[in-house]
Amino acid sequence: IERGILFKDIEHLLDSMIDTLVTALDRRDPITAGHSKRVATYALALAKTVNDVDYGPYADFTFSQEALKELYIAGMLHDVGKIGVREYVLMKRNKLSDDGMDRVRWRYKYIRKLLSESPDQVERLGMNPETVDDSLKNLESINSSGFLKEEDKALLDKLKDLSLTDFDDSVIPFLTPEEYEFMSVPRGNLTGSERKEINDHAVHTLNILTGIDWTKDLKKVPRIAADHHEKLNGYGYPEGRKADDLETRSRILAIADVFDALTAKDRPYKPAIPIDKSIAILEDDASKGGLDAELVAIFKNERAYERI
Repeated sequence: IERGILFKDIEHLLDSMIDTLVTALDRRDPITAGHSKRVATYALALAKTVNDVDYGPYADFTFSQEALKELYIAGMLHDVGKIGVREYVLMKRNKLSDDGMDRVRWRYKYIRKLLSESPDQVERLGMNPETVDDSLKNLESINSSGFLKEEDKALLDKLKDLSLTDFDDSVIPFLTPEEYEFMSVPRGNLTGSERKEINDHAVHTLNILTGIDWTKDLKKVPRIAADHHEKLNGYGYPEGRKADDLETRSRILAIADVFDALTAKDRPYKPAIPIDKSIAILEDDASKGGLDAELVAIFKNERAYERI
């Protein structure tokens, strides 16, 4: 009886520590709060559905209760590596930070003043106070836009080459090299180096979880969790692992992660995508060899997402 009580206490301790880690992550990245628990639940629902199907390659495939628990814990902790990502990058909503955009606004206000007092520079630059105001409005729009239009890229190319001279002969750029780099990101708001930093959260997940002395039944938690962005065709990250290296639960977790990212209703930078369109996106990725096509079919046909 004492041994049984001790076992239950240890299980409760583990569960509470996992919940605490996930809660800490949610508080650090409130935009995606709840994502880890939903992903774990979707993954568990799909795995249980795999246990129930009697057709296809997974007809004779069965997960034990221990394997299901291992998958659920991996799902809960799959993004724990985001603790190692700088908060500025993790919380970045626009191409420039609020402070960065404020610096642009104040500089343009000063540029406007200089041009109003320097007719020669107006003629040289082909810019006047009114066109400066228009350019600033366009920059504010570009800063918050998820896609860079051709005409916006042309404006950025123009502004990065423009500068005027202050009264003390110092040069004031319309757009600094750093501002140009950030503003000219074609899709989303992360530069290449920032995107890599975000992607490296999977490496941090593996390193953090590997440092835990897991029990025999849970020893695969680190690898399952860290593989949630890997693709069967080798085009995933962080290691570019291929189908032969990815066990079924890693494939299930990858599907659950993408599905929740698409259907989440709490992302301020995008609307929730309807379930049918989200499934279509999963199927498209599977057709390209990224996700497991058979598991995606089970997820769709058996409506596993409704089992949560």
